[in-house]
Amino acid sequence: MFWSFFIFGCLPIIGYIASDTIIPKVTGHAASADAQFAAAIAVTCVVLFILGSLKSQFSSQKFFASGCETLLLGGICATISFFVAKFTGE
Repeated sequence: MFWSFFIFGCLPIIGYIASDTIIPKVTGHAASADAQFAAAIAVTCVVLFILGSLKSQFSSQKFFASGCETLLLGGICATISFFVAKFTGE
């Protein structure tokens, strides 16, 4: 359980790493913080959907519905966490 949480928790970092590597090669300019943040969000959305789809193997839900449910719930939790941190100054 720990390794699953650790591996899937680290995947959004790939968005930062990939954007810092790929964007300069494509555009010739360094990746902005906004571009890195957008890439991390995109990777997080894909990972949440995949996790939800995998969850359907252990439940009676269809893979697409399960993926969308996990994406929606994870997205809501991440959004709330982001704004709590922003408003508390952390």
